[in-house]
Amino acid sequence: MLGLYLGIAIVANLFLGRSWLFRRFSGDRDLDEKPARRTTEQRYVDTIAKVGTGLPPDQLYGRRTFRTTWGLRLVSLALSSVLIFMLGHGVLVDILGGRAWNGAYFLLIAVAAYIYFNFYIFTYEVVLFDGKLINRGYLLTKQRFELRKLKEIQHNPGGYYRLRFANGKTTYVLQHVQGHNALIETLKDAVEQDTYDICPSFPR
Repeated sequence: MLGLYLGIAIVANLFLGRSWLFRRFSGDRDLDEKPARRTTEQRYVDTIAKVGTGLPPDQLYGRRTFRTTWGLRLVSLALSSVLIFMLGHGVLVDILGGRAWNGAYFLLIAVAAYIYFNFYIFTYEVVLFDGKLINRGYLLTKQRFELRKLKEIQHNPGGYYRLRFANGKTTYVLQHVQGHNALIETLKDAVEQDTYDICPSFPR
C-alpha cells in the first residue's frame, strides 16, 4: 500500500508539476510572499537540514561552489533508510506468510531509487561562475543558465527553490547548501538585472 501511495505521488508530480495551481497547492511561493505553512515534521527536518548553511561556499578563482549541508545529507539518509526498512519488512512478512512475491520487485526498484537519491543529495552542487549558474539536474547532468536571464525565484517548503528564466526554462536548486545566504543574495541581484544587459553588475 505504501508503494502505491508513492507511485501516485510521483505520477501526479510528473503530470501536474507544470500547473501553476498545482505548484501553489504544493507550497510554491515567491520569495517576497509569506511562506507556505509547514507541517511539524517539515519544521523538524528543516531544523536539522539547515545545519551548515552558515558555512561559506568553496571559492576558487571566482568560481563559487555551493554544496549540500551535512545536516541535509544525514537527515535524507536517515529518512530514506527508514522507508526502505518499512518496505523491506512488508515484503518479508508477505514471503513468510506464503503470499506472492510481487512486492519484492517493487522493493528492488525502491532500493535502486534509495541509492540514486542519496548519491544525488551527497554529490549535489550548484556553481556560480562567469555570470552563469551551473546546476545539477535530477539525471545528474549539468544544467547551465545565464544569470542575467533569471526572472523568478520561488521557494517550496519541501526544501528547494524553483528558478524560471526568460527563455521559459526552469531548474530546481536545493535550499540547504553551504553559503545559502550568499547564493540567495546573488540570485535576487540577478532577478533585478536587465535581461539583455551585457555586463550584469552581480558578482562573478
